[in-house]
Amino acid sequence: MMLGQGEIPNIGTWTEYGLAGMVIAALFATLFAIAKMGIAKFEVIDARHDETVKMLDANHREERREWQADAWRREEQLQQTISGLTDAVKEINKRQ
Repeated sequence: MMLGQGEIPNIGTWTEYGLAGMVIAALFATLFAIAKMGIAKFEVIDARHDETVKMLDANHREERREWQADAWRREEQLQQTISGLTDAVKEINKRQ
């Protein structure tokens, strides 16, 4: 729309809300953009957290397997020691 010299533009569409409406709209747009960026950032953090939890869970499972294997070895050694002591006590009792 070209304005000739001395013509006043039709500002009727902006008079209803004015500058306050534009400022409020800009604030809502800024708030929406910040919220969208924040959500995207938290989704990335959440994905990294999930990966970390899965890795820790896998490591802990492996550690538990190692602990269980060590416990079985200790139990076998203990059983052998107890059997040896039992045999020794029986042998001593036979001698007496």
